[in-house]
Order: sequence, then structure tokens, then C-alpha cells
Amino acid sequence: WDPERSLSRLQRRWRWVAMCFALAAALSFAGLRGLGLAEPAWRWAAPVALVMGAVLIVLYRSLPDNHRRGEAALFPDLGAANTVTLARGCLLGILAGFLLFPRPSGGLAWLPALVYMAAAVTDFIDGYLARITNRSTVLGQRLDMEIDSLGALLAVSLAVVYGQLPLWALLMGLARYLFVGGLAWRRRHGLAVHDLP
Repeated sequence: WDPERSLSRLQRRWRWVAMCFALAAALSFAGLRGLGLAEPAWRWAAPVALVMGAVLIVLYRSLPDNHRRGEAALFPDLGAANTVTLARGCLLGILAGFLLFPRPSGGLAWLPALVYMAAAVTDFIDGYLARITNRSTVLGQRLDMEIDSLGALLAVSLAVVYGQLPLWALLMGLARYLFVGGLAWRRRHGLAVHDLP
């Protein structure tokens, strides 16, 4: 495959992913609104759009890395493993919608946990698919890392909002972001940065 054609195809796939995210957001909003959980709409839409938008930005910027480590040949499609990883990102976007609402009551109290569990299950599936299809890519590794970090932050944030964890527990969800920020700060100031042991 010609790299430019492959990248062009990947950009078209990105548009399809963005449309699927928008559809999932709309359907989840409609379902939750029917249950009386997503009113007013902006309180649902704002965090959902923020998280889904972040996933889409990471995906778009990383499309040129849709190749195996150490190889230059660009895959022209996202592959099954990356598709599953993106489904996890979409589920986490839906989970973010619960951040600005009180904890659901009754049987619906389990809804955020079920959404998170569905996202967590896909974390095992994407790696397995990458291995059996021999499609472990730099893009996939980056997506997996970013979406895992986002999932940890959202889970801890929701537990804090629901009063299940103290406010300081947010540091656990922010751990990777603080680490990456610390590395960037050290590089900017000319300090040594070493690999973790």
C-alpha cells in the first residue's frame, strides 16, 4: 500500500469512528433521558463530548503510527484490536456523562458500574486480538495507554463524586498524567530523564 493512500483511507475511517461515537452518545442520551437520568441535556453532553473528543483527537493524531513497531508499512485500516479499543473509549465517554449528575438510585445505581465493567472487559479483548491477528501497532499501543489512563481517571472521579472515595483519591486517577507532565517539565528544563527500572 502507498503510505499516502493508506493514510487517506485511515482518515476516512476516522470520520466513520467519529460518526459512530456521535451515534452512541445520542442513543445513550436518549436511553438515559427515558429513564429520567440525563436532564438537563448539557450536563450529560459536556463531559461526554469532552471525553469522546479527546479520544478522537488522540486517534487522528496517531493515524500515521498505524504500523508495527520497527516497520514503516502503514496498515490502511484500523483492524479489529483498535476497533475494540475505540469501543472502550466510546464506553468511557458514556461513563463520563454520569459525572455531573447525582448517583442513580435503585436498580439504576449499578448502571455506571456496568458501563465501566463493559469497558474493562474490552481491555482484555483488544490485546488478544492484536496478538492473534499479528496487528500490534504503535497506534494501538498509544490508544490502549491513553484510554486506560482515561478510564482510571474517570472511575476514580466518579467514585469521588458519589462519595465512595475521598477527594485525595483523584491523585490515583491522575497518576499517569502527573508522571507524563513531570517528564515534560524535566525535559523542558534540561534535566535527565531515565527509563523506569
